[in-house]
Amino acid sequence: MKSVETLIRLHRWQLDERRRVLKDLEEMRTGMEERLARLSREIEAEQARAASEELRFAYGPFARQAIERRQTILRSIEEIAGRIEKAREDVAEAYREAKKYERLEEEQRRRDQVRAGRLEQRSFDEAALAGFERRRRAS
Repeated sequence: MKSVETLIRLHRWQLDERRRVLKDLEEMRTGMEERLARLSREIEAEQARAASEELRFAYGPFARQAIERRQTILRSIEEIAGRIEKAREDVAEAYREAKKYERLEEEQRRRDQVRAGRLEQRSFDEAALAGFERRRRAS
């Protein structure tokens, strides 16, 4: 029984670790999405500034750099999304493994309870039989 408890603790720890990895990845994706939103606001602000004649010449280099940054962020979001999907599969697998050992422990407990019940019933039966024998001899 002790070894099953150790396996359960191990698999629960692994499940917790995989959940932490998934949470970290989801936070990374959220951060990238926030960066993308900030970049969009920067582009809008720069377009508004470029509306004046004096600053039009500076918008071209900014726009090229902004496009590159947007593509980099989008690639990062896509890569993180793939890692999130893999992490979700890992969490599901770790959950199934942990449940397998928990069910095994449950089954062992049930068997132990049945066995203990049988032993208890056997001792009651022996006590009753001994009492019956005493009464029979006394009469």
